[in-house]
Amino acid sequence: MEVQHEKREITYGIILVMLSAFFFGIMPFLAVKVQENGGNSLFSSLCRFSLSLPFLYILDRRSPQPEKKPTKAIVPRFFLTTLVFVFTTVFLYTSYSYIPSSLTTTIHFTYPAIVLLICRVVYKQKIVPLKYICCALCILGVVLFCSMGGEVKLVGVLLAFASAITFALYVTTLSASGLQEVFTPYRMVMLMNLVGCVLMSIICAFTDSFAFDMPFRGWLYSFLLSMCAGVCAVLLFQMGLKRCGPQNASMFSTLEPLTSVLAGVIVLKEPLTLQTGFGILLILGAVLLLSVYGKNEKA
Repeated sequence: MEVQHEKREITYGIILVMLSAFFFGIMPFLAVKVQENGGNSLFSSLCRFSLSLPFLYILDRRSPQPEKKPTKAIVPRFFLTTLVFVFTTVFLYTSYSYIPSSLTTTIHFTYPAIVLLICRVVYKQKIVPLKYICCALCILGVVLFCSMGGEVKLVGVLLAFASAITFALYVTTLSASGLQEVFTPYRMVMLMNLVGCVLMSIICAFTDSFAFDMPFRGWLYSFLLSMCAGVCAVLLFQMGLKRCGPQNASMFSTLEPLTSVLAGVIVLKEPLTLQTGFGILLILGAVLLLSVYGKNEKA
């Protein structure tokens, strides 16, 4: 009975991660739209963290709190997890200014391989060979989404790769930190966004990056970015990560770039090329393999 319950929890966690991939998938589009309407990468990061706070506060106040209370030992773990979370956003959004968003997505989604490496080397977790295969298929599928149109600058490539490293650290650190045992998902995201808001306010002040004079459309895109990425995507991902583990969560989140591609085809009427179609098949094939044969272990 307990084994069946754990399997159901893992399946539920995977579904939550896949739902989070949908909201993360429209994030590049919204971030670029903010910058096109008077914003910039640093100010859009600030908006993502700050505009979500009232909504998260209401959700937290209405949710039951866990019985386990935080201790002093949890503080450094919280700040480490939050810092890599915040700087993932900064690196990712800033890279959009230097390289095409499809290339940023491609580089960023090398992070499942980094997650497997951290799990194996740092946390000594067992990794079944199937997960290596699925990881390779996912990364290859994402690579096929990449369009090299537009100018490519080295700084953008480095920023995108930095976002992959910090996000892998966020996934593995959060899973191992014990933070999800003492905070509700709403409070956890609220506190992380609050720290992100303070840090980004300081950074924007020092770099003169405030863009409060954005037109209404810029603020609308900023609000949508905050709700989709800062609330829905992060909440669903954290809830899924807790149930299915970092290896599964990182692998199933590769549906995010697939969502971005399909949104471009359906909403923006972008052409679906043979290369892109093959990339979609690779990712779906990897996810199907993992769903059928490799998901039953929480890792």
